[in-house]
Amino acid sequence: MRVINDGGGALDAEFSLGLDGDVLTLTMESASGRSGTRPPKNSQYMHALDLLLARLQKLDAVLLDGYVDSRESRRRQLTKEECRIVADDAGPLREVRDITSLRRRLTAKAGGVGRLQREDGKPGKEGNRSKRIKLIFTVPQQSAAFDRLLRALVSGELELSEGITADRRQGHHASVSNHDQEQRQANERRARDAGYIADAEVRRAIEQQAVRQAVDLYHQEGYEVDDVGLIKPYDLHATRGDEVVHVEVKGSSQTADSVELTINEVEHAYAAVTDLVVVDAIAYTRLDDGTVQTRDGRVRRWSSWSPAEADLSATRFRYCLPGDASGVGRTGEM
Repeated sequence: MRVINDGGGALDAEFSLGLDGDVLTLTMESASGRSGTRPPKNSQYMHALDLLLARLQKLDAVLLDGYVDSRESRRRQLTKEECRIVADDAGPLREVRDITSLRRRLTAKAGGVGRLQREDGKPGKEGNRSKRIKLIFTVPQQSAAFDRLLRALVSGELELSEGITADRRQGHHASVSNHDQEQRQANERRARDAGYIADAEVRRAIEQQAVRQAVDLYHQEGYEVDDVGLIKPYDLHATRGDEVVHVEVKGSSQTADSVELTINEVEHAYAAVTDLVVVDAIAYTRLDDGTVQTRDGRVRRWSSWSPAEADLSATRFRYCLPGDASGVGRTGEM
């Protein structure tokens, strides 16, 4: 599909969407220049990506991850880590001051994926910055309907909830409910550990450490394990013969007496055989080069886990506003 710009014209850039619960996968198809008689392909790649990111920002999307997913990266069997283009930029798009600068950082990193070394050991020429990429987001529950997302991203019809629209192009201001505000925090599920840490790099390192230890645990028991945390409401898919176990993983640098769960995680645990693995007391050190080094934490597992209602406590509420409010005009109006 193609993006419609604010003037109503279709941009020359192909993209596709995948939606699983509130997890959105945006795939941008690669661009290339004219070659012989072949015309340029997806020539407005950068403009379209700018527009899509700007519209996702208005939807209060949270950027979780992103990586190059090109034919060449698959041919060379590059790992997910080697293809990753999102690190420090993970987090709520509402906190991004300059969307174009964000796009430039992402595409610059994409250009460096698969970069070969020269014979003298120095990095070779940077590759195409408009590679085929996948970006992973969460979106607010009220926007997580495919038809709404499609309208919002393709044409800019930013319908935030029933009866509330945000046509920023015409300078209109959207009303935001208490639920919208609380959802901003809930949507950061994949970008934080059980004890919240503000540093995105540390959060990611702790999450990866917890997942690695959980994977090792199931490998030792003869399971084949796939990391599905970016596309499913649980983290690991473990199989052993005909046995299938879904695994929810939580990590923390603190001693965890409780963990945060989303409604999707709770409902999934009720619906499918799910183990809960908590890896806490993960020690970490930030090295001089800025990378984060972690050490093994304590591993605990609750098999065939189904969270009891008595053990769940609400940390946020959705409040429906009554219809009898008196009108006071816009803020600042006299």
